[in-house]
Amino acid sequence: MFTPHARNSLELHFAGLVTDARRRIDMVLDILVHDGYLARSGYDLAFRSRWLKDWWSERFGNYEPPHDAPIVPAHGVLPSQPR
Repeated sequence: MFTPHARNSLELHFAGLVTDARRRIDMVLDILVHDGYLARSGYDLAFRSRWLKDWWSERFGNYEPPHDAPIVPAHGVLPSQPR
């Protein structure tokens, strides 16, 4: 389950990197629901496919990044580092 608490943690994690983290997270989650990967269950989100749930659990487990962990963007350079 992707709970509101997990969503808030994700938002806090990315808030230092982008100013509109909440909007971006909402957009990605809406796309994943629309495309059938996730289903809403009250305030939570859950994988529709057992296979996808198992893959995600194996790959990421219940990983929740610490709030003070550095955020490394896809290009691998921290915002404070020169490119």
